[in-house]
Amino acid sequence: MGPSDARSWEAVFALSDSHRANALRISRLRNRPPLISRRGDSSTSHIISILNRDTVEASDPKSSPFESSNAVKAPEKEGETCEDNARATVKPVYQRRTRSFRAKRGLPISASKAERNLQRTERISGDLQCDIGINGSDNDTDIVASITHKSASLSARASRKRPKFETEISDLLFDYEKLPARLQPSFFECNALELAPKLLGKFLRRDDVVMQITEVEAYCPGDSACHGRFGITPRTAAMFGPGGHAYVYLCYGLHMMLNITADIEGVGAAVLIRSCAPIAGLQSIQCRRGVHTNKPALLTGPGKVGQALGLSTEWSSHPLYTEGGLELLDGPAPENILVGPRVGIDYASAEDAKALWRFAIAGTPWISAPRNNLVPLKTPLQPLVE
Repeated sequence: MGPSDARSWEAVFALSDSHRANALRISRLRNRPPLISRRGDSSTSHIISILNRDTVEASDPKSSPFESSNAVKAPEKEGETCEDNARATVKPVYQRRTRSFRAKRGLPISASKAERNLQRTERISGDLQCDIGINGSDNDTDIVASITHKSASLSARASRKRPKFETEISDLLFDYEKLPARLQPSFFECNALELAPKLLGKFLRRDDVVMQITEVEAYCPGDSACHGRFGITPRTAAMFGPGGHAYVYLCYGLHMMLNITADIEGVGAAVLIRSCAPIAGLQSIQCRRGVHTNKPALLTGPGKVGQALGLSTEWSSHPLYTEGGLELLDGPAPENILVGPRVGIDYASAEDAKALWRFAIAGTPWISAPRNNLVPLKTPLQPLVE
């Protein structure tokens, strides 16, 4: 007995390629009726005869791509064609119809979704009936009151989330006249390793924006990561100026990095301001940053600090101890300080890359990443160097 005589679904797939393709087209008549309507009666009748000859009678109907009851019958009524019978009887296995496809043609949605919608409607109506029965009245006032009570309970449940750190700053309550005095030039006449931890807790001010320094990095003469290793250039000239001046440079063509020069003129040392915490002028900071958030991500990063202050390279060599413009004000010294290796200096020597010349205030979230390599400073103002 050849494959064509077998009464199983394998017989359909044992046909030639052209016959198998036609058989598969017939199986999709319900999905694509226009394709069959454009075919001639002779071609369609030939395919229908093949399907009727090889009707599915497999022992496992689930494994068959055709149903045994899908045999196409010859036209019985006058005016009826084979295509009409095929369209009514042949059922494809997979009917992939989207919601928009079914909605345009007025077709019902799937039974599972219909049942879920019905259950949801019954549940809502049942809740309303229970509320009306409890209140003892069927007027609209009691219904609205019960719904309002449920909304309040849902809102309270939704608000039970893990609290996230945010800073609340009110510029209307902030008194700028009570800010500390500006630091004097003698404050900066020390090496960068000594100046860096002393800058923690101090305040940077420009116009209405006031920020507290929370993280810094020291860059000293002879340091392979310091810009001063190239000598005096048009870019680094401000770094070799007297202490207490701003040294602003452009990093990667995007970020303005604020540094404060240290020591006396001609040394070439500075301290990079890595992170700050907002004290006043939050709206101005958010406007310059283009980010409307109160979270530490607003100012944790040297590029973010420069952007929040609205700095450019024109601010280089600006004295921070004079009135107007960018000022550096006195502030409380932190109780505990964290130290760690500096960030982004892979080009430096191994010794300088491991040096713990990064300083941060302990216990504050306003610290840039990475934080896992920061350790407490054992001896105040004397950082450890490996």
